[in-house]
Order: sequence, then C-alpha cells, then structure tokens
Amino acid sequence: MNECFLNFGIDSQTNIHSLTALLGELLEADCTLYNRLDGDMLHAMGQWHAPPDFNTLDIAEGHICYDVIKHNIDRPLIVRDLHKTTYAQSDPNVEKYSLKTYMGQVVKCSGISTGSLCAVFTGDFSPSSDDLKLLSILSSAIGKEEERKIAEELFIESETRYVHVFDHLIDAAFLADAKTGYIVQANRQAERLMGMDRKEIIGLHQTFLHPPAGRKKYREIFEKAVEKGYSKEFEAEVIRKDGTIIPVIIGTSTLISGNTRLILGFFREIKDKLSGTSQKKI
Repeated sequence: MNECFLNFGIDSQTNIHSLTALLGELLEADCTLYNRLDGDMLHAMGQWHAPPDFNTLDIAEGHICYDVIKHNIDRPLIVRDLHKTTYAQSDPNVEKYSLKTYMGQVVKCSGISTGSLCAVFTGDFSPSSDDLKLLSILSSAIGKEEERKIAEELFIESETRYVHVFDHLIDAAFLADAKTGYIVQANRQAERLMGMDRKEIIGLHQTFLHPPAGRKKYREIFEKAVEKGYSKEFEAEVIRKDGTIIPVIIGTSTLISGNTRLILGFFREIKDKLSGTSQKKI
C-alpha cells in the first residue's frame, strides 16, 4: 500500500486504477472495480482483472454497487452466496461470471456518494477485519482522487480567462483545493522559486512546499486560512527540489471556482535573508 501511494502521479485516473488494482492484489480477488454513478448509469472507472467481455457502462438499477451507492452506508457491504440472493436475477454479472461473494464500500466525493469500490469472488470469501480496513482506506483514497480531479477540471475551464495575469504575477503563486490541500496550479515564479516544473508541483499537497520539520505547523495555518477565507502575512520556509531552504513571506486568500473553494497563496522571497547561512539544504 505504501509503495502504491508513493508512486502516485499527477493523473487522478491512473491513481484510481492503481488503487483498484491494489485491492484486488491484496485480497486475491477474481476482479475489482471502481464503479462511478453517472446519472442512471454505472461506469467502471477503475478495473482490475475485468473479463474481456465485461460491460464497463451499464444501467445502474439492479447492480449491487448501485445499492451500495444509493444507501450511502459507510460500512462495507458483504454479500455471500450470491446465487441464492435476489442479485442473481437483478445484477447481470452474478450469473454471467458465476460470482459467489461481493465485498464493496461507498466512495464519497466531498461528502457525496459518487461510486463504489468492490471486489468479487467466484468462491466463498469471508473477509477479515484487516480486509475491511483495507477496503475502507482505499475507497477513501479514491474519493480524494475524485475531489482532486474535479478541482483540476474546474480550474482548466476557467484558466483561459485568468492564466495570463496569474502567470505574470511578480510573486510565486499557488492554487490549492481548500478541502484537500492539493495544489491544482502554479505560476512561472512558483517554478523558479521551487526549482521545479509546474507539472511536478501540481498534484503535491501544499505542505510539501515546506521543510518536513515545519509541515504540521503550515498545515494548521492552511486550515485556519480555509476557515477564515484569508491569512495575515507570515514568515515561512520553502524547500526547493535541490533541498535548498528559502525564507519567504506568505499571504493567502480564498477563491471560488464553480462549487470548489481554492486557496490562492502568494510566496515572496525575503531577499535580505538570502545571504550567509540562511540558505541551507537538508
């Protein structure tokens, strides 16, 4: 699991596939799926070992995953002896693939039920408490990836109007999702300040702009800024890609993009502290 998270990239869909596959590998399931509800259709957005003839888009009504999403229950749903339940008739996959056990949990995006992460077995399977904990962790992780994907899409829709001004600001500027803390955009000065391409910056959690020792403090400042809608300017440190620590002054404010709140952070280098030993590496 740790290796999976460490290998996360900036593409949310790829990360969702990795999380779905991880569930299947660790449970030794026959197949695992992340089904997202799109209107009255279930869309398999994450798949692992799905049969070649598996229908990735189907009417939601009757599917076990649809019941998991519809009832919005936080605990996992375990259904054994599927062939003896009503799902043998209502869910087309039960009979088609001779499924015996279903294990699934709702995936929530910003508190709203949007999908279900499930594992299915052609034999009887009785999950342990660790199996249930794994399902809970991975379903939550997929929910976070969905939130980040929405934030990125919302920004892309509006960025054509603001990208020129944003990109030519004097200060380094970062946009982060207020709910998750993940960075969804950065300008040219941010690239220069961090010694990174913006593609490397986007997708990082905002705390990772700072040295490890101060991340807890900056997370608390970020959360207070989200609550108030802004922050007073404060001194901080950022850590460049090469390990150099740079002192900065940071100010933040809140923006609204569609239904998503974004935190806009301005980072200005403290020039008179950039001499001597004030720049250090870790």
